[in-house]
Amino acid sequence: MFCNIKNIKLSLKFCVLLPSIFIPVTIVLDGSFSHIPIPQTILNASKYPTHSTADFVIRPQFAIADYFSQGLARVKINFNSKVGYINTRGKLTIAPQFEYADNFSEGLAGALVKNKWGFIDKTGKQIIKPLFDEFQAFSEGLAAVYIDEKWGFIDKTGKIIVEPQFDDVGSFSEGLAAYRIGENRGFIDKTGTRVIELQVRHVKSFSEELAAVKIDNDSGKMGFIDRTGKLVIEPLFDEAWGFERGIARVKIGKQYGFIDKQGKLVIEPSFDIAWDFSEGLARVRVDRKYGYIDRKGSWAIEPRFYVAQDFSGGVAAVKLGKKYGYINKQGRFVLMPQFDYAGPITEGLGLVRIKGKLGFIRINNSSRDAAQGRWGR
Repeated sequence: MFCNIKNIKLSLKFCVLLPSIFIPVTIVLDGSFSHIPIPQTILNASKYPTHSTADFVIRPQFAIADYFSQGLARVKINFNSKVGYINTRGKLTIAPQFEYADNFSEGLAGALVKNKWGFIDKTGKQIIKPLFDEFQAFSEGLAAVYIDEKWGFIDKTGKIIVEPQFDDVGSFSEGLAAYRIGENRGFIDKTGTRVIELQVRHVKSFSEELAAVKIDNDSGKMGFIDRTGKLVIEPLFDEAWGFERGIARVKIGKQYGFIDKQGKLVIEPSFDIAWDFSEGLARVRVDRKYGYIDRKGSWAIEPRFYVAQDFSGGVAAVKLGKKYGYINKQGRFVLMPQFDYAGPITEGLGLVRIKGKLGFIRINNSSRDAAQGRWGR
């Protein structure tokens, strides 16, 4: 995905109140601790644990906020304010001053100033002047930038390393980046040399020495090439993604499954949609409900959630009824559904929304462990 003004969007959902009971939650407000009640939606008290607590380490106060990346999260106090950054204690470390700004990657973040993109460091200092129409985050020491309707690459000083000449590019992965010039596609190295030239309709980044490509024929099927450009997995798939620990997600017809590096199906296509594995489990959807499978394709958590996120930090945010909570890898709630929105745990903190405001929680390890011991399988 290319980062520009149009694709920087943060979705907001609004609170729907349900009958509720209250559980104690420890909250940090301006450095002091206090116990205040937070509503816990009534579901099935006999089926789900009710003892779990969360620490609100950053109280709900933001109209817009994003997940933490490299110790900082971008925030907007209200919808009309500028973008700034907070640290994991909630301290505003970079004052709101940018029209738009990206997450940090490799120590730098893209920031929009007067309709041009540049890069700042974690103090907010401008390291690379705003000269670019679009950009991609730094990856393997280089960032793609768009100048005069062409893509090239710069280093962390802003020096152009690969001259702008491409109609489209991807970020560097395993030393190579995908490119497109007209209808010609392939991969370049970090000097800009075209090391793989292909006659294909689409290419994706390398992962674990293989890259998915869409063959330029009537079928439009996808297969995989190696680093020499040789087709090593036949084009049999309607869609394909990168390898992770030896398996890759693929789509055949309208169903999703997983293959190994020989192209053999190791998990049959039987899901309406599937995501990549995260912490040993993959999120999948069947009949409009979300659940999780293990690497053998067996159900780890049966599909029963209206919305689900990938596992991170040992837990996953899910929606049951009209509220979000967090489950462990046994599918038991370690934090009951009580939030209007909940996101994945990044750098130990989860982004949640209550009554239209966003803040960050930390799930108590004691509660997580207790849930696994008492309610786990």
